[in-house]
Amino acid sequence: MSTIGKLKDLYDKVYNFGPIKTYTNIKEKGIGSGAFTFSVEGDLGDIKKYLINAFKYSPERILRHYGELGVQRLRDATPVDSGNTANSWFYTVSRENGDYVLTFGNHNIQDGVNVAYLIQMGHGTRQGGYVRGNDYINPALKPIYDDIAQGIFKEVGNL
Repeated sequence: MSTIGKLKDLYDKVYNFGPIKTYTNIKEKGIGSGAFTFSVEGDLGDIKKYLINAFKYSPERILRHYGELGVQRLRDATPVDSGNTANSWFYTVSRENGDYVLTFGNHNIQDGVNVAYLIQMGHGTRQGGYVRGNDYINPALKPIYDDIAQGIFKEVGNL
């Protein structure tokens, strides 16, 4: 059985929409090597509804929810001296090359350096000493990242 014939059989078993016509002599039809065409007869209402919903789907709502939750967890986890760093957390949701991106950031900049980064990674002092880093960002955000994957998987499953 040809590859196209196998595809037709698989398509029939999975979708069972009715008769499917395939062009097996591709070169003769002028479509090009390796291409195939399906013609489907029958009711496609369910698949059409699914595809319309899939194209409307945007994970932005879920990412915004987890962005707000992440900012709160970062505020709670940030070591507090003056409170400026803890209160300076923010998030953005953007689209880059068709992908949605959730970014966390902190606006507390002192002498051109992000204070949240100094707390996380450690830094030298003016007197020649060193303040050891405190990994507070990763533990605060790990559950958020795990929840995002589950939330989007659940949402896509409901389409």
